[in-house]
Order: sequence, then structure tokens, then C-alpha cells
Amino acid sequence: MRRLLLTVVSCIAFILIFSLAYYISRGATVKALSLFNKTSSTTAKPSTTNVTGEPPKELSCTRTTRLDNDPLFDRALSVIAEKTQFERTLDMFPYFPASLVNCIKVNMSNVHTQNGAEGYFIFNDKDIKQNYFPITIDDSYAETDDLITAILLTHEITHVQQYIDQVNGKEPLSCIDKETKAFHAQDQIMGDFNEEERKSVDFKIENDTNLNPQLQIIKAIDDAILFKEAHDNCFLNVKDTRTCLMEYEESKIKSLVLQNKTYQQECYQ
Repeated sequence: MRRLLLTVVSCIAFILIFSLAYYISRGATVKALSLFNKTSSTTAKPSTTNVTGEPPKELSCTRTTRLDNDPLFDRALSVIAEKTQFERTLDMFPYFPASLVNCIKVNMSNVHTQNGAEGYFIFNDKDIKQNYFPITIDDSYAETDDLITAILLTHEITHVQQYIDQVNGKEPLSCIDKETKAFHAQDQIMGDFNEEERKSVDFKIENDTNLNPQLQIIKAIDDAILFKEAHDNCFLNVKDTRTCLMEYEESKIKSLVLQNKTYQQECYQ
């Protein structure tokens, strides 16, 4: 969908095509707000802001090949690298560079039983070092398809980049803003799935009676983003449509995060 937009040279054509694509990909209801509240208490919640050691003075990822990971995680990282590389080339994905996946080490543990999360990245973890950032996800993802795993890992890799930025001197984001941007990154990755990938995910969202928490989150976000409101705010009155849309989407996601009791406790305790 985004690939089509980027071939348009005329600004007017860009807005018209992007408007149509946005309408097709987004719902126009807010019925999934409670669903997001239900699932976000079990996804990537608490450990992303824990401090367990002294941070290094500077961090980056300079690897040109990926770390050794289980093949099922390496495939998911490959999906992320492909989507973010395309998006970053067009300045459409601000959350982390595609090359960061080269420095991600994915571990499995019984995360959900331990703390109710699906995965986590620990700020200042003792195992973090240059070109090595460990993420832990629930062992149930050994049975999950690559696209869903990629959506979860996108959330945690966004936290990795937030940590790198913080260590390297950027102003730290608030807890709420960290989570808002991580959820938005997940939705952005989903938005760049090709037609067949999107069909696979949409079929699960529409028919799976035991829907994976990552897809529950995607559904809640998509249901909260209203096309008419976005169109009126961004397509009709604003020159920088893309920036306006990004800010609009983040504002909707931030509202969901703020309403969630888990993040209320985590971020304001």
C-alpha cells in the first residue's frame, strides 16, 4: 500500500491515493478500546523500563549481519528488516533503523507466567553491550507464525532504540510516550505487510476465537483510528500530510495507553 504512494510525483495525486489507501486499511469504529485495555496488560509491559545496572557511556549497532538466533526468530527479524528498510528509505519509519535487527538477540522464557507480559527489553541490563541487545519473549512464540512474532519484536526493538538514544544523550521519553511509540511502531510494520501477508493477519483477526495478544492490539489500534477524522485533520488542511497522520495516530494510541490500568500503575507509581 505504501509502495504505491511513494511512486506518485504530484503532491495532489499523493494525497488522493494516500487518502484512499488509508481509508481501506483503517476501520471507522472505536469498539475495540476495551480489547486493547484487556490485552495490553499482558504485552511487553513492565520490564522495558527496569534499571538493573550502570549504563554504558555510548551504544550503537554497527554489525552488517545478524546475530545467531533460532531460525524462527531470525525469520521474524528478516521480516522487520525488510519492512523497515523500505520505510526508512522513504523517511516513513522513525522508530529504529533496519540495521538494528543485526544486533538483536532473542531469548525465550516463561515470561507470561513470570510477569504477565509477552516480552521485554530491560534498560541497563548487565548483558547489554556494543552490538548486542537481548530481548526476551514468551516461549509460546515458538508456536507462532513469523508475522505475529515480528509484530511483537518490533515493539521491543523500539524500546532498544529508545535506550540507545537515552544512553547517547537524547532526552529520555516519558514512560507513556515510550509505550505509545512502541505500539505505533507495531502498527506501522503491520501497515507495510504485503497483500498476502495482510490477508493472513486479517483472516486471523476476523476468525480466530483465541486471538494472539499482538493481533488484539493491532485490531484495537486500527479500530481507534477514524478515517474521517484523520482526513479532515490532515488531508484537507495540512501541507505536511504524512507528519500530521503520524501525530494523529500516535495521539489515538496514547489515549489507549493512558486508559490502560497496567500502564497507569507502571508509569505513575
